[in-house]
Amino acid sequence: DFPLRGLVNILCGVTKMVPMRSFCALCIAICFVDVGANRIQFASIHAGDVVGGQVSYKKLLSAKASSAKKSIVVSFGSPVQKATLSRDGVNKDAFKNVMWQEPDSSSLTITDRYYIDKYTGRFDYSRNVGVVLRGIVPYTTREDPANKYQEQDDHAKLTLEVLKWAVGFGTAINKLPVLQSTRPLWRGAWETKTQIQAYMGLLRAGGQSSVPWFQPLSSDQSYAPTFLQEKYEPRVCKDAGCIKTDHSFPVLYEFHTAAAKDLTEWNPKESEFMLLPNTAFKVMSVEKIINDKFSEMDNRALVAWLERGNHRPLDPADDRNLGPWPLLAKKVKEKNWSGGQFITEYNSGYFTINGPYDYHLKYLANLNINEDDFPYNLQSQLTVALRNRYKLPPVKPEKYASVAANSVPFYYKIIQEDGRF
Repeated sequence: DFPLRGLVNILCGVTKMVPMRSFCALCIAICFVDVGANRIQFASIHAGDVVGGQVSYKKLLSAKASSAKKSIVVSFGSPVQKATLSRDGVNKDAFKNVMWQEPDSSSLTITDRYYIDKYTGRFDYSRNVGVVLRGIVPYTTREDPANKYQEQDDHAKLTLEVLKWAVGFGTAINKLPVLQSTRPLWRGAWETKTQIQAYMGLLRAGGQSSVPWFQPLSSDQSYAPTFLQEKYEPRVCKDAGCIKTDHSFPVLYEFHTAAAKDLTEWNPKESEFMLLPNTAFKVMSVEKIINDKFSEMDNRALVAWLERGNHRPLDPADDRNLGPWPLLAKKVKEKNWSGGQFITEYNSGYFTINGPYDYHLKYLANLNINEDDFPYNLQSQLTVALRNRYKLPPVKPEKYASVAANSVPFYYKIIQEDGRF
């Protein structure tokens, strides 16, 4: 464990003992600092802007941006590097060569605290930071009324404003200490099919993963799945349905890391931590998880579920025991329905017989059950029980109910641990 300050002092002493010509080999100083199981490589750049293809994030302050058809081209660093932003989707390569890990032991300033306060737990500044670092053209206030950037019309000027804001936030995060030991943290997000396939490839090859944007995490395992809901789908595929169009899918990340910065002082509600862009991780597992338990039930499992009398409501404050439904179990067994078929039939809705208001449930009719034999109280109990059939924990809705089901059909779980920069 070798302190960075000690290395700097030694190098400064070396310059006094040897000619500057002999010191050229030390123009770029690289040190390694062990933090628990995590090894983080810090680069101290003394000559030029680029070390091993890495450009200091502070060079984004002097970046230039120009419009080219429907894209924005950002130029930065020396030698000049270019990042192309578009609305065609994520461009993970746009800022992959930017080095954000530049630890600073000085105290947080009022400005630093401003950036952290305005980024955490809200979207008015953070959303466009995430958008730009993903290689996407930022959204003006007309396109996204939630954002509070000053530039209203020119996407190139807005891009530079967002990058300067990102640098300010990165500077503040670099002043926070890393964790004393490795710990589990979680993140919920929607990722493109291509990105998930890339994780699978890294898992097979034993390679490392990094993304060029900030990654907010939570120490609360039940909070991260909130962002797997369909209302958090990416704008690029939201209207048509991201899962339906095979574009993007919900991902629950589990990080085992000592590289994150603790932001719970600013955002205790979300128990928030933050990863700097381009932090390296080793992919340990990628698993597709079916969220709806009924999708995995055969007929025997479905019958057993219907015969149980200890089902609980989704709301933990509701202490009722729900079930059993013996008639439903009997008919389902006769029809040999699986859990998936039962849910399809259950969601098929109503039909009418004697006039437009004479409603009858299709699933009961298809099971040859007279509604008088399966009255409303049993129907409503079943409805309440079925809301609690998902593997993901319930989420807090925006209004009305106290909790709601996190009902995405499936999600990917990706486990990663600290890699080496």
